[in-house]
Amino acid sequence: RDDKYLPGVLNLAGAAYAVHASYLPDAKRRAERLWPWPEAGKYLNASSKDPRSALIKAAALITAEIERIDRAQLRAGEAV
Repeated sequence: RDDKYLPGVLNLAGAAYAVHASYLPDAKRRAERLWPWPEAGKYLNASSKDPRSALIKAAALITAEIERIDRAQLRAGEAV
């Protein structure tokens, strides 16, 4: 299912979750600018009270992007 996303979209979402979980003064604004889909606040704000779960989501999205790249390379006959 992750293969339907454009390259880089999943890691942008992961980065947004990671930034949103930080304690930077403007973390919310920065995270929303990274979010690759509409309604950033709807998704990011759900994790705002629990930085740990936001970081878990970030790691999962970044891992999904890595795995998507690996599958694309395998389909192209490239070494992973």
